[in-house]
Amino acid sequence: GFEKLGRVSAKRSRVEGLVMGERSHGRGHEPSFWTRSRNALSSKNLVLAVLSLGPVVVVGLGVAFLLSIRETYPACGPVSSGGSSLVCAVKGVDDVRSAFAQRRAEVATVDLSSFKPYVCSSEQAEKQVLACEALHHDNSRCSAENYFGEIHAEFPSTLGKLFVNVGANKGYVIVEILKHWAPEQGSDIYKRLVSFWTKQNIEGPRGVCPPSDFQREKAAKNQGSAAVRERATHVAYLPHWPRILGVEMMPATFASLRDAVREVGLVDDAGDFSLKLRLDQRGISNVDGDLILRTIQVGREDLGEGFFRSEQTYLRKLYLARSRGDLNATEEADRMGLTRVRMSTFETLARESFLGDEWLFMLVVDTEGNDPKVLEKALVTLVVHNTPVVVFEYHENWMSFAKGSSLRKTLGSFEDAGYECFLIGERGLWRLTGCWHDRWEFYSWSNVICLLSKLQAVQRIISKLDQAPMYA
Repeated sequence: GFEKLGRVSAKRSRVEGLVMGERSHGRGHEPSFWTRSRNALSSKNLVLAVLSLGPVVVVGLGVAFLLSIRETYPACGPVSSGGSSLVCAVKGVDDVRSAFAQRRAEVATVDLSSFKPYVCSSEQAEKQVLACEALHHDNSRCSAENYFGEIHAEFPSTLGKLFVNVGANKGYVIVEILKHWAPEQGSDIYKRLVSFWTKQNIEGPRGVCPPSDFQREKAAKNQGSAAVRERATHVAYLPHWPRILGVEMMPATFASLRDAVREVGLVDDAGDFSLKLRLDQRGISNVDGDLILRTIQVGREDLGEGFFRSEQTYLRKLYLARSRGDLNATEEADRMGLTRVRMSTFETLARESFLGDEWLFMLVVDTEGNDPKVLEKALVTLVVHNTPVVVFEYHENWMSFAKGSSLRKTLGSFEDAGYECFLIGERGLWRLTGCWHDRWEFYSWSNVICLLSKLQAVQRIISKLDQAPMYA
């Protein structure tokens, strides 16, 4: 056990180095882009370059730097002999420095020696849960992305950030992430995505949760904000998009999602997803393996692993008979559209799909009742990366598809890892950690967010949105 903890600690230390823009220089590792940029920008290295390389080489390096700035900041336009390129280059240097400063602020921690997590009295806990029930749990089922704006305000940089969406479905969570961390893509991506899914003639092209009146009013208030416009202009110059990894289990939905993100332009100039947006077709569970699926309607959002587990005996028998050449089985299997889908743990996904310079910043899970299994094997990776934000779905299907699971049990695992968890509502965050009441174990579709408690930025978010103090 101590040996395993030692390995986790060592891995965590390496990841914390990546979070700050550093990277091991040992065998098989190279300095990250950010480390090289920081070193290149230091006055010491510039002086050494001038003294050792000579004026001619320095001029060449300057031209190369301008060219790289043009690639990194397409808004700068072509490099020319005019002053605009120099201004653009200076802007690029300033933004790289700004990105480092933002990252340091984002990972700043509270003074743990004096920090005391919020704890409700039993009377306060009961008042809060009854108030939330009176609001029909504050429309939590459709509030998963309500506070991405508040999260972005405290974590604005895109430096090495990786967002993972398990259960990507139609891609609306991906669009919500881009709306805040890459607004230069334009405000019409959501409309174009809706248009794509509408053309597919599927049920619920806007997803099961189109914006509510409350959400539309909130969006309208922010739409004309000068701060939002300034933020959009600034982020457009940042060196990279955020990195996004979308994971979808259903083959037909995955294929359509891939077509959708291409049609709305969420690809790089080469037309691939290699860095900015990556899509992975697999299911995420608590064991590695596979699952035999039958074809269902594209975009359907109410069927997950648990549903197909219940009919695996028959589907596997049919799939095997088809592979042996049974004509009747082949006809039936083809009619049902049987296919084998890979299943893996989140640890396996991270090992195979995360890039070396990426910091897992946010995990969003929506797997139709399978979330406890996903989170069970994700927690080690979350701890190693010091992941600030985790959002998951609490569901009636937990009782049948993730037997033995409960919200209290899942929260306990996160709390032991240093998280504070809340039910997400339209009016704010309803405190679960430190304010638990058994009435929260209601097994109904809703959304929960867990935030890494030790970060100063997280505590500022909590202070704005926590509903519990209202019932003290």
